[in-house]
Amino acid sequence: MMRFSANTVQQWVVNTFSALLLSFILPVLPLAAQNENTHPVREQLTAEERAWLADHPTVRFTGDPSWLPIEAFTEQGEYIGIVAEYLRIIQSRTGLVFDIVPTQTWSESLQMTKDRQVDVLSAMSNEARREYLTFTRSHMSFPVVISVRRDAPDVMNPDQQLSGQRVVTLEGYGYVSQLEQKYPNVEFTYVSTVEEGVMKVSTGEADALMASLAITSYVISELNLGNLKIAGSTGISLNLGLGIRDDWPELFSIIDKALGSIPQQEKLAIRSKWVPSLTGTLAAGDESDQQSTWRLLIGA
Repeated sequence: MMRFSANTVQQWVVNTFSALLLSFILPVLPLAAQNENTHPVREQLTAEERAWLADHPTVRFTGDPSWLPIEAFTEQGEYIGIVAEYLRIIQSRTGLVFDIVPTQTWSESLQMTKDRQVDVLSAMSNEARREYLTFTRSHMSFPVVISVRRDAPDVMNPDQQLSGQRVVTLEGYGYVSQLEQKYPNVEFTYVSTVEEGVMKVSTGEADALMASLAITSYVISELNLGNLKIAGSTGISLNLGLGIRDDWPELFSIIDKALGSIPQQEKLAIRSKWVPSLTGTLAAGDESDQQSTWRLLIGA
């Protein structure tokens, strides 16, 4: 199998640097000197939605502070990653301004949303969150995959093959309960970050990591861990959208229409910038799976 080449790493640095530059203008996109033609989604809004937008030109937003390439806050409080670029598109197409509210932990982001200290949250829909949020259509779908060392066999039957193995996954994330239910014979231990998880597998402290493909491939590339591979799928896929406070239906409709206006080609361009090539991280013989993987990352 290929490992990441110097050219791949160099291109990754260039792409990431470009994305960081773009992110500096994300928190505020001024509405001055703009007209209806610069906001194509406005033409699709109802009179009620236009009136609501005029009364609420700025809304507060937060997300996961450490979940690249999906999203993160830098030490300076800048919001970066795939979702950050989606927000920029929504702003440019509607005239809505997102006031970015940095947080230190995902738990803090959730609590601030519950307390109405923010109006929009980047998150996956689940029953608990639907008690106070209305979720837009998914703008990104990604599978939860299994990563192992390169000298380990591919994983076709996780419940059988990983029984008795040291398997780590992310503490507090929505898909963990699904993993536990689907694989009762697997004994999980928990880590705080994907970085911690891949390092445990790389150094032999753990045998496998179950985590999302986008984050896992990003971290493997960033840390240049050539001794790891993505060896199988958990059969679980997660849909990421934007959760809107449920007492603002107009905001939900405005943002959902903006997301629906983004063509697949533009979605792919965003993801290609942030998610590294999976060549060298997929298990042997996975060429068709690689194509399916990218379709999942593009989202439906």
